[in-house]
Amino acid sequence: MSLPPLICPECRTPLEPADGAITCGSCGRAYVRDGHWDFAPDLDYTDLETPCHVEEHGERLRAERFYMPLLRELAAEAGGPLESLRVLDDGCGFGAGVEYLRSQGLDAVGVDVGWRSREWSGRKPPWPYVRADGRALPFADDSFDAVVSFGVIEHVGIAGESGVSEEVAPDYDDQRARYVSEALRVLRRPGLVVMSQPNGSCPVDFWHYGGSMPARWHSPRQPFLPRYGEFRRWAARADPAAAVEAVSPHRLLAFERVGAWWYGRLLSGVVRAWLAALRLRPLRFLARSPLNPFLVVLVRKPPIRSRA
Repeated sequence: MSLPPLICPECRTPLEPADGAITCGSCGRAYVRDGHWDFAPDLDYTDLETPCHVEEHGERLRAERFYMPLLRELAAEAGGPLESLRVLDDGCGFGAGVEYLRSQGLDAVGVDVGWRSREWSGRKPPWPYVRADGRALPFADDSFDAVVSFGVIEHVGIAGESGVSEEVAPDYDDQRARYVSEALRVLRRPGLVVMSQPNGSCPVDFWHYGGSMPARWHSPRQPFLPRYGEFRRWAARADPAAAVEAVSPHRLLAFERVGAWWYGRLLSGVVRAWLAALRLRPLRFLARSPLNPFLVVLVRKPPIRSRA
């Protein structure tokens, strides 16, 4: 297993990996390798540092409990073995999810731009991680069978490239559309994109908060958190044939941070039960509504139809 074909994220010219550095023959951009390739050398992304063990546990859980069933379905749809799939974790954090997927035989690759990349050298194996911007991925078209992204897109298009701010940049919508477009560009057919983040339509945000309450109340009109309709628009702009649906986040979330408060533990039990109920057929439509606090959007690229 190796990295898929690389391209210059600046001009999309194919790149030939070399020891220590790559220079694009078209635009002259230089990319270096210091343990891992850095294809976003000019991006200085600031994020809040959190305890490693909490996030690593969550990364493994969602890979095991949520992504793997979807990937098995995708492999069956494509008519090939699970081990034939190549998966991109777009915003992989510490890389524990990538590590788990690779332990199951999948060809998984992770990209991120934050401080968590410092932990990649401790992964097994340590190499399938690349520092890259999700709005300009350094991979050729049709490189992956699936792209997964957890808690990333709400931090795309934020003023000052900061993971600790909720203030959006003037062109935040275009930046988020570009993030979705890049995920679909590197996706094969049939292919699956899984994007998940707090639901902008829900007035309570249990994942971005400060102070003594494990919740943040906000207007559903606030642009920080995306909404289902925006995903439909972004996906249609990138690929009109793409199918978009919202599903329940049941078994995706670990509920560890909110469990630090007794009332958080009490509330998490109610939320778990509700998310399980959203899997029931009569209630599935509510997964895209304000009654679901955590939005999971599946974007599917249909198979190429033969011309009979």
